[in-house]
Amino acid sequence: ETGGGADSPARRLLQRGLLARIDALNVELPREIGLHLRGERPYGPPRVRPEPELVAREPKAVDRQAAGAALESVGRIGELLALLEDEPAGLLRSGGVAVRDQKRLARELHVAEPEAAWLLELAFAAGLLDVGGPHRDEWLPTRSYDGWREQDLADRWAVLAAGWLAGIRLPALVGQRDVAGKAANALSPDLVRHTAPAIRRSALTALASYPSGSGLAPDDLVALLRWRTPRRADRLAPVPGMLAEAARLGILVGGVLSSGGRGLLTGGEDGAAIGMRGLLPEPVDHVLAQPDLSLIAPGPLVAELADTLAVVADVESSGGATVFRVSESSVRRALDVGWSASDLHDFFTRASRTPVPQALDYLVDDVARQHGRLRVGAIESYVRSDDHGLLAQVLSDRRTAPAELRRLAPGVLVSGLAADEVLTVLRDAGYAPAGENPGGAVLTRPPGRPRAAGRRITGT
Repeated sequence: ETGGGADSPARRLLQRGLLARIDALNVELPREIGLHLRGERPYGPPRVRPEPELVAREPKAVDRQAAGAALESVGRIGELLALLEDEPAGLLRSGGVAVRDQKRLARELHVAEPEAAWLLELAFAAGLLDVGGPHRDEWLPTRSYDGWREQDLADRWAVLAAGWLAGIRLPALVGQRDVAGKAANALSPDLVRHTAPAIRRSALTALASYPSGSGLAPDDLVALLRWRTPRRADRLAPVPGMLAEAARLGILVGGVLSSGGRGLLTGGEDGAAIGMRGLLPEPVDHVLAQPDLSLIAPGPLVAELADTLAVVADVESSGGATVFRVSESSVRRALDVGWSASDLHDFFTRASRTPVPQALDYLVDDVARQHGRLRVGAIESYVRSDDHGLLAQVLSDRRTAPAELRRLAPGVLVSGLAADEVLTVLRDAGYAPAGENPGGAVLTRPPGRPRAAGRRITGT
């Protein structure tokens, strides 16, 4: 050591016992010295457990409101997935759902765009929505959705609640911008936070420690969690958003856990279903037809009736009672998929507990009368002639059966086979047809004959 090193501050402190040597290069401050330097409160000001004022609500009122929220959530998810079944949302190259599709879904569901994003996230968390399609570039309902639709309301809600609790994404971040100014899309990988399930569970567990009907306001709950886990306080920023999501689902109401919410914490999906069962109405198998061409469902519908109404009517509003609207376009949609006017009349008569108004019968008959007057189809080839007798002979000739000909109009036969195949069948049957181009000109050039590419030969 140099002379300067011999008189360094560290050496002087070592000589006086104010530092302790660890090895040749490192020293440390003894614990006693450190505590003395920190003064009378070496651990800082005392952190007294918060004693927030409890929120008190009547438990039955909490469960009634929770059941309403649960019913709304199940219905909205069903509507969302039915829309995506008909028209899937595109998968962005960076992952997630395009804003264009989110706007479309919000418009068709009659909700705000943030609500549509929340429903997409909830359906994904519950395993009812995922990437699929021939090229895996679409957001589609999963196979689990088919089974989910057949479950009773309590079980369907429990799937949503359990999926939310275990989800590793933060739906509240949809629309927020990153440091580069880019907004996060629904179902984007940017929303993944692996700490989310633990934070949700810790928040709900804190509320569950209070008696039934008691809870905390969001700010008070965050303060309590900060006191319990001071080293993780920086991770609690999502808690208010999580509480809002839990309220949307019916897990809690005004800071108080519902019976379904308590069941979710203690028994998972099965416990959630048990806690909510009995609070939700039984599905109904009928509607109430109104003179204004609306159909009112006085409660959640059985799956079969809901499927049929999705074809013949459109949802106008939902909630405790769903209002469907029968219109010219919805009747036409039913006719397009094979319903007849009599099928529609029979369905409305069977499904409605009220008499079917004349206006609805008139609408069905008017649309059916116009439906199908224009026909669109696809053919591969045709046979035409001004000699109708010759065409009749060709059509009745057994030897031309392989051509699969049928009469489309006077003087015109059509086939699902290619033109060269029909020409071959007719010629083999002894007829002398001529091929023609789309403009009607006779084809005289012989067909090209196939050839191999061959190998290049070089001389020696």
